[in-house]
Amino acid sequence: MLVLGVFICQIFFALYKNNADFIKKSSITEATINNKSKNSKIIPIYEYTIKYQINNQTYNGIINSFFNYQINDKMTIFYETANPNWIMEQKATWRHLVLFLLSLLFPLYILFQLFIYFGKLITAKIMRKNDYVIADIIKVEPNNNNHFSYYLRCQYQNVIYDSSTITTKQYNYIKDNDIRQVKLYFDNKGKYYIDIDSIYRKKVKKC
Repeated sequence: MLVLGVFICQIFFALYKNNADFIKKSSITEATINNKSKNSKIIPIYEYTIKYQINNQTYNGIINSFFNYQINDKMTIFYETANPNWIMEQKATWRHLVLFLLSLLFPLYILFQLFIYFGKLITAKIMRKNDYVIADIIKVEPNNNNHFSYYLRCQYQNVIYDSSTITTKQYNYIKDNDIRQVKLYFDNKGKYYIDIDSIYRKKVKKC
């Protein structure tokens, strides 16, 4: 999935770079829309037949666009100075940049999921190799008064331990059921893990 995300980024970056190279050797003019049709029923992509003039010579062309123009509307276009038949809608230049930036979110999301996945693997390794102790829950509250992010604080042998961020469902379950203890794991390097999942999994099954 990560490779796919990088591949998608490369495609949109190539589109943006090609547009940028095209603009360097192009000029701007206005074109009149003579005809309009819709290319897709799902994605709003329109095909426009346009007419424009360069050096008193009239040219006709076809442009696909996400933008909804009407017949006889004016559209600003780029045309290659040496070959006016090569044209591109002016708005398409920033559109490909936006698509490229949005495509960056995909591999970042995959990396985030991999980070969570390997974090769980490390946690599972700690839980397999080490015994746990029972710690007393002192409080469960929002992180820095942020009601979308919570943490749990517990105590074992007068030492305080804070959990990583917990979900709203976990927070509500612990509060609503007045959970007062939690499993606490240690590894041989002094790292610890508060087993929030073991609490949340203890839901009473509905009859």
